Amino acid sequence: MPLPRFYEFAPFRVDTVERMLLRDGAAVPLTQKSFDVLLALIERSGRLVGKEELIRKVWPEQFVDEGNLTQHIYTLRRTLGGAVGGEQYIETVPRRGYRFLPRVEAKPGGAASAVGGAGAPTEAAAEKGRAPEPEPAPQPETNYTRSGEVNIAYQVIGD
Repeated sequence: MPLPRFYEFAPFRVDTVERMLLRDGAAVPLTQKSFDVLLALIERSGRLVGKEELIRKVWPEQFVDEGNLTQHIYTLRRTLGGAVGGEQYIETVPRRGYRFLPRVEAKPGGAASAVGGAGAPTEAAAEKGRAPEPEPAPQPETNYTRSGEVNIAYQVIGD
């Protein structure tokens, strides 16, 4: 079954093709892994998603400390803010996992998107007959882990 193009909840819209989170139409910056965690939770909205299941989905074939997942959940909570009534969007179920609480509406994509695709020519560039600006190189994601009493932040550059 194909993934819906958009998921909508409260003032947010998730574009699964462009891999973007939008709030009231404006892009909200997220790392790729935080986006993957959010998408995994949204796809199972209202249901408990185990920590191990999330780690396997977001970091397949990699060893990842549970603290890394916790850091991405923290980042998502800070990014999303509070829902209507001051409730959180992501509920922690102690020692088990997480649940995405708001009602999510899946929407298929049309021929025209509200968000221009990366690398797609803009109208102004098309009118002047020149190529669009190249998309910027992706920034490496910062990962977090803990070893005993030491917190470690690291970036992996390349494959």
